[in-house]
Amino acid sequence: MHIDDTDIVRSNSIGVVKLKNSRSYDANSNSQTGVRYPHLLVRDFAMPVCAGCYKVNRAGVANFSEHACGDCASDSLRIFFFQLTAAAIDNVEIANNGAKDTLAVNFEFSIGDVLYVTTTTKPLARVFMNGMWVGIHNEPNTSPSAGTPMRWPQRLTIHPKLFGIVCSLGGLYTCPYEGDAKTALVISTAAAITPKNTSYSFRTIAGGSLYVRLDVFHVDLCSKEAVYAFGGNPNADPNVEPFWDVIVYQENGRPVIQTDQLKIIHYTEESSKREAYQWRPGNGIDAVDTTNWALTKDGDLLEIHIVNDGYYCGGSNQFEMRLSIQNTPFEAITKPCAAGFFGAPGSCVSCAPDTYKTVPGNNDCLPCAANSASDAARTACVCVAAQGWQETSAVLFACEQVERIITQRFELSTSFDDFVNNQASVRTNFIQVLATVYATTPASISLQYFSANNPTVVKTARRLLLSQVGVDKVIITAQIKSFQSITPPDDTVVQLALQTAQYTVVLLPKIGTQANNCSSTPWLWIVVICGVFCVLGISVCIVVYVRSYQQQRDASQTQQDQIEDNWQTNVPEARHMIHRHTCPRATPRIHDEDHHPIWARD
Repeated sequence: MHIDDTDIVRSNSIGVVKLKNSRSYDANSNSQTGVRYPHLLVRDFAMPVCAGCYKVNRAGVANFSEHACGDCASDSLRIFFFQLTAAAIDNVEIANNGAKDTLAVNFEFSIGDVLYVTTTTKPLARVFMNGMWVGIHNEPNTSPSAGTPMRWPQRLTIHPKLFGIVCSLGGLYTCPYEGDAKTALVISTAAAITPKNTSYSFRTIAGGSLYVRLDVFHVDLCSKEAVYAFGGNPNADPNVEPFWDVIVYQENGRPVIQTDQLKIIHYTEESSKREAYQWRPGNGIDAVDTTNWALTKDGDLLEIHIVNDGYYCGGSNQFEMRLSIQNTPFEAITKPCAAGFFGAPGSCVSCAPDTYKTVPGNNDCLPCAANSASDAARTACVCVAAQGWQETSAVLFACEQVERIITQRFELSTSFDDFVNNQASVRTNFIQVLATVYATTPASISLQYFSANNPTVVKTARRLLLSQVGVDKVIITAQIKSFQSITPPDDTVVQLALQTAQYTVVLLPKIGTQANNCSSTPWLWIVVICGVFCVLGISVCIVVYVRSYQQQRDASQTQQDQIEDNWQTNVPEARHMIHRHTCPRATPRIHDEDHHPIWARD
């Protein structure tokens, strides 16, 4: 390693390797276990070795010849390399070759009686080099052969160490950097897959101070009691025999007693006492009087323990904490609390979930309107768009649900009779898939379905259905009611959802839309010309129809006169003719979405 941003390194400087975390310690195992006290272990230390010298200044040319260090004009021009070895347990602390789950190796330096840290870490693992796994990282080559580039070791940037911290292995949250004068410990998570305990231990640097303040604590309260059934059957009625069966837990009915908590322990050398402070789900910051802690002696200690029990509160699972950390005292605050915060000056706390405050001041936070929730800054409320709510146009903030109707057409490869009769729930499942993908309910979806023989001409399609012409596809027009605040899915998403449900389907162009966007001038002229021809064609059709209608009317009148003559001379023959001209009884041609026949007349 090489510290190249400063000239303060000397031959008596010291580099230290720290493994701040180890694998979990198992007292019952003789092998395959981490160390018991990982935060107490320094894995190596060494002084630097002079490897070369800058000829003019540290931005100039470096000389790595044999006598470069002895002939160097001053210590500030010498180039020092640190070679540090991290002693660790193989196959336990040292990761397997190629594994990504590695422990981080940290580095600290003592230079001129001042401690320094760096953000650079190295994985405790072997690296693949020249076709093999080796345990040497960043090996330099300052005297390369012809054609081989010179290679420097790992270059570091260092900062004065302002406090000491030990963080849990594999913690859910970021470990604060010890070189920051002002930093924060931020905890924000929706849910943990498994219960997780995370701990942080803070200490001062010799002669230094550290100040920690709790700014935010929000953990939802969502414990639940057990739900019981009898005889091992979750659906059993405990009031019906055999009621003497063994009582068992119903599936997914086990009790949940939250163990989420924040616990802070403050030890001071002056008092020789450990003061404990604890917050539980449902508490606010003001549940405990003390929210500021100071470490001013070398022996002072602050421990922070965070417990996430892993239980997910359905629909609401706030788990949020924030602690400010700095090496100077917090200034006395006299100005009013900012927007999103409430309380007395100097003791401001964030508004609780689902409350807000828009302007600075000492006033309280206000509850959000129905069907809305506060934003992250707690300065406004937003309607719950995922449930269809959007802001009303009225001056007073409120949420409303505005419906819209989406029309979508499908070509479904299935028998029309099967779809009409809902064989194997083919129609019910189709509606359910649409309801899921459009984030609505089955009751909000109506269907019209036709034969695929000619879906553009309804009358023709109905006649073909009556004749039972081999129909193996159904044209479906679905009208879907949803809310404007919910973005409708893309056609590809809809088609994928239906295909996943084992439907062979093609999405047809939407009604009122075109498959292509033709907006150029030639297409406009084509549309105009086609419109003119259509008008002329309609005019011709009207003229032909009128003439045909007059001819039919004349013929019909003549025939009627003949019938009246026959009625007087031959009543049976007249009745026979009248019977032949009687209109046939209307018959069902097609069904609507509720299976009611739609009557048509030929």
